[in-house]
Amino acid sequence: MPNTIQQLLALCTLTALLVLPNTHALAQSGGFVCQNTSSNSLDCDQIEQAAQPLIARGAQVAVYLTDTVDDTGQDFLQRLSSDELGFADQDRVQPELIGIYVSMQPRYAELRVGDNWTSALNPGDSLTRIRTEQLTPALRDGEYTRG
Repeated sequence: MPNTIQQLLALCTLTALLVLPNTHALAQSGGFVCQNTSSNSLDCDQIEQAAQPLIARGAQVAVYLTDTVDDTGQDFLQRLSSDELGFADQDRVQPELIGIYVSMQPRYAELRVGDNWTSALNPGDSLTRIRTEQLTPALRDGEYTRG
């Protein structure tokens, strides 16, 4: 798939997040974390550029791609905790978080958001729709950056 189409799809996903109603005024600047401990290609710079509108609204965007883990859910929380975005022992995350976690073995993908983004993403189960309609198909095609 040409690079411009990948960028357009990523931009469409992020735009959908931005136009959803958000009851919190996020005036502060957010942050970005991208960790690729897998053997797959992931362009963190391109992802950060696509995430800029969310970061500007105060989101702490975190993206993790890993090869093999024993406990995917706990691994995600531990990584968030290490980056001061979550609390592994409490199964909670920072209110500003928008997180994406992908494990290749076992195959597992999770999107997690903090309280500041819950109201924007809960209507119509947007997180599940984003995961099943955007993330999973891109991962299946080996397009990790697009996912």
